[in-house]
Amino acid sequence: MGVITSRLFIITTITLFLSILSGCREKIDMDTESEKLLAADRAFSAASQEVGPAMAFHRFLAADAWQFPAGGAPRFGNQNIYNEMIKSDGKYTLVWEPQLARVSASADMGWTWGTYTLTYVGGDADGKQETGKYVNVWTRSAEGDWQVVADIGNSSPSTE
Repeated sequence: MGVITSRLFIITTITLFLSILSGCREKIDMDTESEKLLAADRAFSAASQEVGPAMAFHRFLAADAWQFPAGGAPRFGNQNIYNEMIKSDGKYTLVWEPQLARVSASADMGWTWGTYTLTYVGGDADGKQETGKYVNVWTRSAEGDWQVVADIGNSSPSTE
C-alpha cells in the first residue's frame, strides 16, 4: 500500500506543479498584439510606396512564404516571389489599407485583411487602376518580427 500511496502523491504533486506553472504564463493582451500586427501591415504598405512592391515583399515575406496573386499561379519562396515581382518593377504601384488584424492566443501567428489599389505606370494602361481585397497570414520570426507566410489577393470586378 505504501508504494501506491507514494506514486499517487508524486503524480498529484507533479500535476499540481504543472498546473501552477501553466497559470504563471504572462497573459497576452490580444487587442494590443492585434494592433501591433496591424501596424506591421501598415508598415508593409508604406514600404511598398517607398521602395516599390517587389522590394517591400522581399523585406516582409518569410523565406518559405506563399503568394496567391489575383488571377495568377501560386508562387512559393521569398526569392521566387521577388524574382517574379521584380520583372514588373516600375510598371505599377501597389498600396493597401489594412482593415483588421487578429492574432492567435499565443500571439505567434495572425492574419490581416484589407483593400488594395494597383495603379499602372506608363504605356497604354498608364493610370489605370485595379482594386481588390487581400488576406495576409503572418508568423513571428525568431527575432520577434512579424513576417508574411501567405499573401492572398482577390481582385474586384471591373467597373468598365
